[in-house]
Amino acid sequence: MTTLLRRYRFDTDQYAALVAQGIVGPQTRVELLDGEVVEMSPIGPQHLWAVNNLNDLLHTALGSTAVVSVQNPVVLSPHDEPQPDVAVLRPSADLRRRVPLASDVLFLVEVSDTSLAKDLEVKLPLYAQAGIAEVWVADVDHDQIARYTAPVEAVYTGHTVYPRGATITSIAAPGLQLAVDDILPT
Repeated sequence: MTTLLRRYRFDTDQYAALVAQGIVGPQTRVELLDGEVVEMSPIGPQHLWAVNNLNDLLHTALGSTAVVSVQNPVVLSPHDEPQPDVAVLRPSADLRRRVPLASDVLFLVEVSDTSLAKDLEVKLPLYAQAGIAEVWVADVDHDQIARYTAPVEAVYTGHTVYPRGATITSIAAPGLQLAVDDILPT
């Protein structure tokens, strides 16, 4: 049956129009992935804690050298506007008037508990395809953070896993080092 059905793919401008017209409301937890409006996973207490804590850690560590954007959209392509848990952006006055683009991103963080499969199988290839230099996936259930680097087409060729007790160092934000134990909920 799926071969008989053709899907309409929204682009980011059409998606923005859906939001502006109230068809997609401000409390609706969706994002645009491959032209489809996709429901986001609910936020549980461990996820919430990790995102809020990471926000504090990054603000403290980076100060005014970067913009820390929490659960806000990033335009990756004409058909992709995901909402990563944390986007660390290059500072720019232009960001006050537009949604950040892939070229604005230093690195992204996805906090995964119920969303691990989607983050790894759907979002990570989109991030690589868009040329995002670095992505951290904080895996709450397995007590580790995976750092993905060196994107080639839709694949990251660099992959390092940091367990509890380790320190993760960013390649995209030089000098940034955070303890995994400080990021993951206890």
